Amino acid sequence: MSRTPNSDRILRHAVKLRSAVKDLAHGGNIISQWCHGLDEPHELPPTDWIKCYPETVDAWVFGSLRALLPVEQPEPDSGSQTPAR
Repeated sequence: MSRTPNSDRILRHAVKLRSAVKDLAHGGNIISQWCHGLDEPHELPPTDWIKCYPETVDAWVFGSLRALLPVEQPEPDSGSQTPAR
């Protein structure tokens, strides 16, 4: 596939959008953990879902466009973001 100025522009904007979506997914993940802690105070949070949520959101939003976007570097794991009780 040949690249055009418009396709380059779209990809640049998609990279910016991806960064914003990533930030929103992380924020949404934190809010969901808080809500889970309030609704189910005696149950452990679903750590498997918490870990995969940002990647799942990225795959859902960007789908096959992900193959055209630059590979993101993994962030260092800062530990669980589970709220203290």
